[in-house]
Amino acid sequence: PAASKYFAKSDVLSLFNDGIGFNSQLALSLPFSSIVYNNISFSSKNYCFIDATFPKALMELALYGNQQNQSYNLDINNSVNIFSEHSFGYSKSINSISIGIRIKYLQGLASGKLSSVSDNSSYFYTDSLIGFAAKAEYLITQSVGGSGIALDIGILSNKPVKGWSFGLSLSNLFARIKWDE
Repeated sequence: PAASKYFAKSDVLSLFNDGIGFNSQLALSLPFSSIVYNNISFSSKNYCFIDATFPKALMELALYGNQQNQSYNLDINNSVNIFSEHSFGYSKSINSISIGIRIKYLQGLASGKLSSVSDNSSYFYTDSLIGFAAKAEYLITQSVGGSGIALDIGILSNKPVKGWSFGLSLSNLFARIKWDE
């Protein structure tokens, strides 16, 4: 604490006011699953999306330890979605621009979610009289199978400016998977 470059624990903890969150995406294209001929394309990819949020209380415990008369909220919200995307695309050059469209079929493979039943439904508490008290109420939901559609559109300039080409694309318009129950 007396060092000149000391970073207070409270400052570190304030970085995690919304909890400890991370998300990740894994995209896998299988060999020979994408084909392009002239201005027509077909591709197939598999995706895995992970979105997880862990409570701020985990950082409080790591920085300060288990303190007496302190209630630690252990509410969490995590999800995993795994799906395949199969798409058909078409592009066309018109004068000095190219336009393209891709229609996607989204095949839901698996979906899972782990979340707290309600606010403050999962916690633990330590005091000098009763010792340790805890409660954990989580809800797991899962689905196998589902389907949906999505649309990509784009435009590209065919006249480079100082070696640069400019374009604009809108991806995954109307994307939604309706999971089977």
